Amino acid sequence: MLFTVVTWSTIFDDVNDNEDYHWNNQLPLFMTTDGDVIDMNDVVLFLLIKNADCLLELIVIASSNKLATESWSNETILDSLSFPCNIPRASKITLQQFQTHYRETTPVILENMVNNSPFRYACEKDRLLELYSDQFVTLSSANSYSYDKKVIEFGDYIGNHISGQDFNVNGADTYYQFGDNAIVFGSLVDGYVLPDVLDADQFPSFSFGIAGDATGVPFHVHGAVLAEVIWGKKHWFLYPPEEFPAFNPDVTSLIWRLENYDFISQTNPPMECTLLPGEVLYIPSHWHHSTLNIGQSVFISAFI
Repeated sequence: MLFTVVTWSTIFDDVNDNEDYHWNNQLPLFMTTDGDVIDMNDVVLFLLIKNADCLLELIVIASSNKLATESWSNETILDSLSFPCNIPRASKITLQQFQTHYRETTPVILENMVNNSPFRYACEKDRLLELYSDQFVTLSSANSYSYDKKVIEFGDYIGNHISGQDFNVNGADTYYQFGDNAIVFGSLVDGYVLPDVLDADQFPSFSFGIAGDATGVPFHVHGAVLAEVIWGKKHWFLYPPEEFPAFNPDVTSLIWRLENYDFISQTNPPMECTLLPGEVLYIPSHWHHSTLNIGQSVFISAFI
């Protein structure tokens, strides 16, 4: 376990004895007394005290890059494929900027908005299995409408059902965990922090998911959503509401990418990008979108 102290007077905004401490969203690097560098994106737990000089001492109790090892597999059958990115990105934007430029009209990848390292730490494979192995979770079929469901134990799902997409199985017969599990993972999801782009009267509903390599959901639509990958990678394909993409709702995302994408990308290319941990994709209401997981993926979505 890592114990270290750094002194910094401006890591929090509005510091006084009567207010909560808030990140100033700069997520800086700190030089410790031992000469090591700590990235605040890696901090899991910390204590904050005032010293005699009224400066702040940040005592790092645990750092995810020291304590957590990624046990979700990054292995993928998709290495030979190209995955371009043409979705705009925005960093550290305000609520007003988000509403003006993106809210109703434009997908965007939000960067450097929040620090979800504690949540990422909690979603490490061994920790989830320790807490939820004997809990029953609902799996949804990976077609466009996800009507069919299966209920199995979480430990069985992780141990036996996330090896990756079978080329010979269609979307209706491919099942993985997304949505429908708010009660099971409610306390876990409570630790997730959304970017500050919602109005005070907006209360999102959350979907927490885990999927195997090359799985995904074909094109579908719903209300606006903020989506983040916690572990792994997820590629997104998007079309605006007025453009209906060419696809079969029961053909898996993998087969669509292998057999249809090259032609479609020349005639009517989608907006697309691979989402990495720490990036949040915003999709406005009723945009068509499809997903393709690259390696095993842990992800969360907030429907707003």
